[in-house]
Amino acid sequence: MLIKMTDQNFVETIAQTDKVPLLVDFWTPREEACRYNAPVADEISKEYEGRLMVGKVNVDDCPYMVGTFQIKLVPSMALFQQGRLAASLPGIVTKEHLLGVLKENGIL
Repeated sequence: MLIKMTDQNFVETIAQTDKVPLLVDFWTPREEACRYNAPVADEISKEYEGRLMVGKVNVDDCPYMVGTFQIKLVPSMALFQQGRLAASLPGIVTKEHLLGVLKENGIL
């Protein structure tokens, strides 16, 4: 299940990472490269439901999150565990690379 994250719900969502890690896809509809990460996030969300939450953040609508996590490039992905940023993945991310990051962080 994909979670639409906003400036209003991100603190609550990140707080849940004590129980289940969170992968966040930072994107914008005006950047064509963001279309490459969307299917990867969707697949991971379905395949690892219950073991990993997946959130989507439209950077145009969430200036607080963009500033807080210093998102300078979209697309970008970020992995949160136990309320902290565990990994930052700027740019286009392949499924294989993402699975490797999840394994490195003990999620898979």
